[in-house]
Amino acid sequence: SALQGKLYRAMLTAAEQLSNKRIVLIPELVELAKKKPGRLIIDDTSNPKYANLRGLTRKLFIPSTSGYCNGYRILLFLWESNGERFPVAFAMWHKESAPLLELTLEGFSLLRNTVGLKPFSVLGDGAFGTEEIIKRITDYGWPCIFRIKNNRKLNGEKIKRLIPGGYGKCS
Repeated sequence: SALQGKLYRAMLTAAEQLSNKRIVLIPELVELAKKKPGRLIIDDTSNPKYANLRGLTRKLFIPSTSGYCNGYRILLFLWESNGERFPVAFAMWHKESAPLLELTLEGFSLLRNTVGLKPFSVLGDGAFGTEEIIKRITDYGWPCIFRIKNNRKLNGEKIKRLIPGGYGKCS
């Protein structure tokens, strides 16, 4: 969705902090999210375009081509409410950054403990359906929906055994 000019400028201003902070909150958009009950979406996007970004690029797997490139990933924490979706925080995953899992957990912690967001649910794809992330979210009392790869374990059991048909509710 298109952001108002003021909110778009706030997002661009926050992006300038990426070199100084691991997780960047966008205060104006966080305040907007607090006023609009919704869900939190966690996603990442690969950016192979800027291969020489201050020597911070890393080798990235590109699923659509089954190939590799040099680049970085942007980790996005998006808020969705009434069909409107906007970023409330983001991070850059690159050669010198913390692992993606650690950045994700830190982002959840900031959004809950520092700014007090309370989503109805958290959505994410298979990259975020890890035991550590699911444990953190359930500890926060947030319902979650994740695509979980069948080679992962949850509570020490293989997902394939918990959900034999490949989809369904995991107990």
